[in-house]
Amino acid sequence: MLVPQAKILQPGAKMLVP
Repeated sequence: MLVPQAKILQPGAKMLVP
């Protein structure tokens, strides 16, 4: 639950705020 979500948030945050 938290593992897959964190993986999606990590790459997503880099694209939103590099």
